[in-house]
This record gives sequence, C-alpha cells and structure tokens, in this order.
Amino acid sequence: NERMVDSLSMRLNDSAWRNCGTSLFTCIDTNIRTVFGTQRRTKHFRYNGEGNVGNVYARDIGIISAYGGSGQNLYGMELLGCVLDGVLYGDTSMLMGITQLSSEVPFEFSLSQNYPNPFNPTTNFEFRIADFGSVRLTVFDGLGKQIQVLVNQQLSPGTYEVDFEGSKLPSGVYYYRLDASAPLGVTYTETKKMVLIK
Repeated sequence: NERMVDSLSMRLNDSAWRNCGTSLFTCIDTNIRTVFGTQRRTKHFRYNGEGNVGNVYARDIGIISAYGGSGQNLYGMELLGCVLDGVLYGDTSMLMGITQLSSEVPFEFSLSQNYPNPFNPTTNFEFRIADFGSVRLTVFDGLGKQIQVLVNQQLSPGTYEVDFEGSKLPSGVYYYRLDASAPLGVTYTETKKMVLIK
C-alpha cells in the first residue's frame, strides 16, 4: 500500500494529500532543518479537520515528527534514529532493545547459544562484533520462514545482548541467524537452534 505522500515540491498553503480519500492536509511550513547532523528540506503538514494532527517530513528520510489528538488526548512522536541504505542516523539502540555489554573489541565475530534454552516465553542472545559494520539478527521458524528481525543496523565493535519474546508463537524448534559485514569485506554468518516449550 505504498504511495507518494509528497515530492517535497509543495509550497506553503498547498493542499498536500488525502488519507483514505477523506482527510485533506495542508502544507503549513517549508523549511531547511538539521536532521541527524545534516541540513535537509522539510515540510510540515497539518490536517484541516478538527483536532491537532500533523506530520513533518524530511527529504530522503520520511516522517521525522508526528503529533495528534484533541483535548486531553494528545500525543507526539520524534524520530530518534534510523538505518537507510545501510547508514545509521541518530540513535537506534533504544528502539531495537539492544544492550551493549562491553565495548572491548573482540578478536572475532561470534554468536552464543541463547539462554535459557529451551525457553518459555523469553530468551536472550549474546553476540560479539569484531569490526564496525552492518549487523542483522533474525529469528526463523522450523521451515525457514522469517519470524522477526531483532537487529538490523550498524554496530560498533563490542559484545551485545538482545531479548526475544515468543509468547505468541507455538511450541517448536526455531533458528536464529547473525549476519555481519565489515567495510573491508569481512563477512560472518552463523545460525543456531533453539526450542520453545509451552
């Protein structure tokens, strides 16, 4: 269901886009803002109906801010970090649920056996990254179908831990795989088995 929201060519007070064909938004601000340390063209759109609803978009990133609600029911969100085309912007660690256990540089990449195993319903994975690069940790079911991507970002060398929660999954055998690639062409892949027993 992807669709163009705005090419960022809208001018101030132009009608911007419709949500499900019923909600008209207007561009109320065009600006250059510093987003993750770089200057980017941004546009601020506000819903023309009741309430206080709007989004701020940045070129080449997407939504960087959103707010809404009316009366006492207000919310606001800010983009703290993201990974675009393999490049890390801002801080994604709190969003991904990753805990860095040590910043000491390991001699090699490694993926430890999850603990506890068997588990019900939570377990954790520990892995070591020997060089800065792209890291992906994925959980698969017994047939190889991807269940969840736990990590997908650039990480500095160190030892990390990630929790996995399987309360919505049936009992069975699952696999988790660590894929890491460093700038000098070093790649590492390892897969391990775990068992969920309810």
